[in-house]
Amino acid sequence: MQLKRQKYLTEPEFKRLLYVVRTRPHRDTCRNYAIFTLAGLCGLRSVEVTTIQVGDCAKLKENPPRLDVRTAKQRAPKKFGGFSDGELSRLKGHTPIDEIAVPKTAAYALRKWLGKLPKYTPQERVFAIQTRQLRRLFRHYATIAGIPPTRSFHSLRHFRGVQLYTKYRDLILVKESLRHRQAATTEIYVAAVEAPEKQAACDIDLGGEEETNQVPTKQTAAQPTALTPLTGPWSGQKKTRQDDIELGGENETQ
Repeated sequence: MQLKRQKYLTEPEFKRLLYVVRTRPHRDTCRNYAIFTLAGLCGLRSVEVTTIQVGDCAKLKENPPRLDVRTAKQRAPKKFGGFSDGELSRLKGHTPIDEIAVPKTAAYALRKWLGKLPKYTPQERVFAIQTRQLRRLFRHYATIAGIPPTRSFHSLRHFRGVQLYTKYRDLILVKESLRHRQAATTEIYVAAVEAPEKQAACDIDLGGEEETNQVPTKQTAAQPTALTPLTGPWSGQKKTRQDDIELGGENETQ
């Protein structure tokens, strides 16, 4: 599996997207900024964003800030029973919850949005929005920011994976941060980061390539040329033009 370049956001694109979200007039600017900041800096899936509850944000003021996230993907089937972790959890009436670390920028944006909410219960959703609305919202802001249409809301999650591996070069850290079940899923970020670096190492400067590709010809010894004596004030001296060159311009120093 390989992560194609058009599937994830670069750091300049992500910063440009957040700038547009923050400055573009919208009735829910505060909410949208919290959503895109969380998705990009925490690597949340769209369904994980929409299922965050108020009670999941109880540890945002801790150091470091923490957030409970309901795992969206179903786990691999267990050896016995034939049920996946997701199916078993739904039979019990809940979904798996993972506690993740939240960067201070994302934690501040989320706390600011929580302060704008009216009276709420711990079970109330923080963002009253559907996944299809998230996809439309991303496309709206991405178009304004000049981001290619090949990007999607899930590109924010890929951005986080690429950013983590680029900075730390730790596959286990990326796997745990993005909550991947299989390490093979995380390896797509290794290829996404290292492939351009290998290509850049191969693209060396081949200046003078035309000269190096020419077939070397057999060089013949240069025939000595007769040295003509100097004329002028030194005409009476046995001094040649070649001697003047070797002396490094002696005629100027005298």
